Formats: sequence, structure tokens, C-alpha cells
Amino acid sequence: MAREALSYEPRPGDVILATFPKSGTTWCQYLVWGIHNLQAVEGGRMPPVQDLLTKHFPYIDLLGTSSTLADRPPPRFIKTHLPAEVLHRPSGAKYVVCLRNPFDVAVSFFHMRYGRRHLTHLPPDYGFDHFLDELLSAGMVGGNPFQHARAWYDRSKGHDDVLVVYYEVLKKEPRKVVLELAKFLNADAAARLETERGLLERLLEQTSIERLRELTGGAENFAEGDFSRQHPTAALFRKGVVGDWRSLFDRDQERRFREAYDVALAGTEMHDLWAEYVAPST
Repeated sequence: MAREALSYEPRPGDVILATFPKSGTTWCQYLVWGIHNLQAVEGGRMPPVQDLLTKHFPYIDLLGTSSTLADRPPPRFIKTHLPAEVLHRPSGAKYVVCLRNPFDVAVSFFHMRYGRRHLTHLPPDYGFDHFLDELLSAGMVGGNPFQHARAWYDRSKGHDDVLVVYYEVLKKEPRKVVLELAKFLNADAAARLETERGLLERLLEQTSIERLRELTGGAENFAEGDFSRQHPTAALFRKGVVGDWRSLFDRDQERRFREAYDVALAGTEMHDLWAEYVAPST
């Protein structure tokens, strides 16, 4: 964690994307950037992932702020996995929070971590049980996934500068969600996207998972060690589907994860929304 990230002071005009890892972060970064750069979208001139994550939309937790944000005019685009209690404060900035059901997050995060095992020196017997222990004890980037989601969700209910985007709804109704996102971020862009439907389709095309894979340019993991060519299972974009958690959780793992999930999130809108995606295995 870069110390500068913890002391970052949001400014009016800043656009902050706050997510837990593996929650559709890069997809949302491209959507936010595209909404503010529709001319580039029209021309198919989307920045490569490496440029997006270092120049256009820096990950301040890793890269800090002095070299990425210091002299940049608004709007400044910022990616972070910091929790709401550390980052959010009224400042004239706008916060976009992408929430994905934690079961799918866990599986996607595990595959990324396991794919990087030769770099992170995981023990030879490291498996999903070990990973869940780390995740549930808040030992991973982002801390505890349930607490992270709950804190940002609670902030969104009391502050109009925080917009929650649900990954599953974005997958199911991309046009509706993208228009809501545009209205929150940029009224002029929203007006164009509403009246020029071809432009909205172009934005969706230029931010599809197939297009994002093209934009990686073979450097998907540069920010945490450029070794994706040697370890392709660590890919930044894996399946990008909903419900893949059932491919990995066994009964006992599902039971203990669900207990923590229900305790933290029961009674919330997200718990209700995710019910169909995380229904108990039969």
C-alpha cells in the first residue's frame, strides 16, 4: 500500500472508482473513461490497459498520488480498493462503487492469486481453503469483502455523491446502467448517449470483455509484476460471468462463507438482489 493513498484528499471534479478486487473494476474504469471521452470511443481509440491504469485512471493504492495526480486538471480519474471509512468525505468528488456478489469475487480473486503463486511464493499446498481463511480474516487487499461492500453501500444511502453499480445488473442490463452512470457523472455525455443510440452501442462494444482482452496487449499484470505471459492463469480478465462460484466451493466452504455473508449483509438491498445468484447449492 502506498502511503500517499492513505493521505489522498479528494478534490472537486475527482471521479473515484472504489471496488473490492475482482469486482469488475477495469470494466468500470473503461466505462467511466469512455463516458468522458466519447470522441475516442467513436473512433475506437481506447487506451491500452497499461496506459489506462497508469496514466488515465491510476491505481493510487499501488502507484501513490504524487506522480499520477499532482498536476492533473479535473476530472481526475482514480481507482482504489480503499474502504469507505478511509476514503469517503464530502469534497465535490464523485464516487462510483461497483459491487459484485462476494461468492463470485472469491473465486475470481483466488484464481488470480493462485495464478501469481510463483511471484508471491505461496506454499506448495496452497488451495481454496487457505485463500478463504485469508479472505475471511481480512488478510487480503481490500480487507474483508463483506465489510468493504457494506460500508460503501451504507455511504451510498446517505450521500448523493456515491453511486452504486451492481456488476450483475450491469451484465444483465448494460444500456440502462451505463445511462445511469453517465447521468451521475456527466450530463452532456448522458444527453448524447440517450439521443445517439449508435453511440451508446459503440461504447458498449468498445468496453466489451472481448475488446478489453485486446487492449491488454500482453501486459495484463504489469502493475503487480509483468509475468502474465509466463503465467496466463493470472489473467486480468478471466471469465467475467455470473455464478461461477459453484465451480469451486465445496459444501463446507459454502457453509462457512455464507454464514459470514448473511451476518454482514442480511437486510440490505444487495443481499436481496444477489439472492438469485448465490442461492444455496442443492
